[in-house]
Amino acid sequence: MSQAEWQACKRDIVDRFATPSNLRGSLQFLSVVVPIAALWFVIRQTWLDSPWLDAAATAALSLFLLRGFVLMHDCGHHSLFRSKSLNRLGGFLLGVLSGLPQQVWAENHRYHHVTNGNWARYRGPLNVASVADYQAMSVRGRRHYRYTRDILVAPLAGCLYFLVNPRITWLRASIQRLRRGSGTQAASPPPAVSAAHYRHMLWNNLLLLAAWGAMAWAVGPLQFLVCYLVSGSLAGAYGIAVSALMIITTVLAALIARQWGYNIFAVIAVNGCFFIVDAVFFSANSLKLLEGGWFPLLLAALIAFVMLTWRRGEQIVEKMRIDLRHPEEEMRRKIADPNLIRLPGAAVFLTSAKTGMPLAMANFLRHNHALHKRILLVTVQSSEQPRIKDDMRTEVTELGFGVSRVVISYGFTEQPDVPHAIKKALERGLLDGFEPRALSYIIGSETIIPSEHSRAMSHWREILFAFVQHNSERSAVWFKVPPKQAVEFGTEIEI
Repeated sequence: MSQAEWQACKRDIVDRFATPSNLRGSLQFLSVVVPIAALWFVIRQTWLDSPWLDAAATAALSLFLLRGFVLMHDCGHHSLFRSKSLNRLGGFLLGVLSGLPQQVWAENHRYHHVTNGNWARYRGPLNVASVADYQAMSVRGRRHYRYTRDILVAPLAGCLYFLVNPRITWLRASIQRLRRGSGTQAASPPPAVSAAHYRHMLWNNLLLLAAWGAMAWAVGPLQFLVCYLVSGSLAGAYGIAVSALMIITTVLAALIARQWGYNIFAVIAVNGCFFIVDAVFFSANSLKLLEGGWFPLLLAALIAFVMLTWRRGEQIVEKMRIDLRHPEEEMRRKIADPNLIRLPGAAVFLTSAKTGMPLAMANFLRHNHALHKRILLVTVQSSEQPRIKDDMRTEVTELGFGVSRVVISYGFTEQPDVPHAIKKALERGLLDGFEPRALSYIIGSETIIPSEHSRAMSHWREILFAFVQHNSERSAVWFKVPPKQAVEFGTEIEI
């Protein structure tokens, strides 16, 4: 191969990868987003259980975030996708992923290309000093220069560059525009941030904050710190949220008053006045709907939808529990069977129902063909009162043959603590025949299986409910059961 042919071959290879491609750009985009989602899932599943795996996943996550930043850079040069609109969309999404408003960053980045090599105008992001400038510094100045550019400070610098500085710039621009809009700085010079740049920063920060909130809910708030205050540009958004909350509170107060038996005309007269005032505030703030007010409404709608799906799913599951639960008479008959093997010690079966045999107890009996000599069927119920006194908290009913049904009540401001309540019942003489530290807490663990054949709820809502139920807090943790005394019996429930 001649030199000319070799040069032509090399240019052909370079041109093949230098030419933008929508397909190749989409694959590059997915090669960042999919691994990041998978790594977050790994961190969510192994948090605190495997510190080394968490550390490895976090290190890998930082590399993929860096790759996302590089692809965002390519979108700024319109070199990732062939389509200009795809470069803008991909750059915006990758900018949210990196914490930077991509369009603003890209235009500032062009200054780097224009002035690169011109030492008088641009010295890089680290503001590198020349040898003469460094020698002219004092001893303290040299020490400060070295420390602020040390490799160990790089993580802090990256945090400031990607997360802190863009938020501060947005907040300062928002405050300046708010003051100019109110007339307090009418004679001030034009804002340093243009309208186009500010609009891009606004959407970038809104989507970024929404992603942080969603990830904090999905992964856990300890992994995400909400550090930023919403500036004046979102004042209308908060105004809509607050005024809508006032209207909802007024309507709920009217419904409660009717439930308590108040005259309907008196309810309309009193709550109607508040409703008119609230409606005026809401209509005034609704003018800001397109300026950010849609965000809290959308967020509230999503949260409400998830909560309604959870409630509907729990209603369906409870109906299936009732069908699976053995009746009270059958439970008494099985306990009274003289051929039943009774194990030494005592066991607590947590159940949501006050009648019938708990599913965990039925599974235990079916697999082991035996029951403990002392059995407590514990039901925890919530009261409309904020707090309940200890002497009124526990109600015990003896079913015979060493079985007691225990109903423990808690106020809506109290945290359930089943072992503490059982200990107090022992001290008061309501229960006997066992040692609290020797109790075995047998808890039912349910796995929800979505089914396409069910008509009770849409299949995609069943998948959402199964996901939420799988990530909900375990019963043993909620009821403060000691881990060494907890035993779980699993049951699959197809909805």
